[in-house]
Amino acid sequence: MHFRVLGPLELCVNGHDIAPTAAKLRQVMSLLLLRRNSLVLPEEFIDELWGDAPPKSAATTLQTYIYHLRKILLEHGAEHLLTTHPGGYRLEVEDRRVDLWEFENSFYAGRAALEDGRPAEASRILRSAVGLWRGPSLADVEHGKLLYSYTTWLDELKHRALELRIEADLQVGRHREVASELKSLVLTNPLDEHMHGLLMIALFGADLRRLHQEMLSDNCPAAPSMVPAARDHDAGSPGAHRSG
Repeated sequence: MHFRVLGPLELCVNGHDIAPTAAKLRQVMSLLLLRRNSLVLPEEFIDELWGDAPPKSAATTLQTYIYHLRKILLEHGAEHLLTTHPGGYRLEVEDRRVDLWEFENSFYAGRAALEDGRPAEASRILRSAVGLWRGPSLADVEHGKLLYSYTTWLDELKHRALELRIEADLQVGRHREVASELKSLVLTNPLDEHMHGLLMIALFGADLRRLHQEMLSDNCPAAPSMVPAARDHDAGSPGAHRSG
């Protein structure tokens, strides 16, 4: 079983998504996943599900939600993953079965490669990391206070991974390829000053590469044609009329 939160919520078994369809169940499962292998208190679930106005039956209703989630897991031989404790509930999942863990690993590895002066490697790793995303985190799950905080952080981390990948691409000379991508990103993020800065670098780099190619293909005026202008300038300078 694999769990995906980098986009719509998915619980995948043999290629099939078995995630619950009910909105509240999806919220509970999402919070369990983001806090995997840690105890989640009933009060945290209640705050996430109902905010400042929980019903009197909130605790009982939460138990019902946990029962339904456990039943879904039971149908696929994984009921042992969701455990009940005196202080709350825990979803025990191997990190490698969660796409978020894979993304975080790749993000930090790519950032380290870029800082160590290995931009080509960084670009490859970070491109793979960003490629894990299928849309905004938990895109089809209602967000209470806790999930909103988590998903905001995740989406910011994705954006940073994209910025680092673009920086790595620029360092290896992919200015022209990156420029078109950045134009689109700037349109969707008009207040992102860093993206604007990267676009300027990409366009400047692309112009320099184009100029270099034109010089190599003799599309630019030859250097000797500039010499007379330099001589005229010299002749008109004050020092040119000074007697020996």
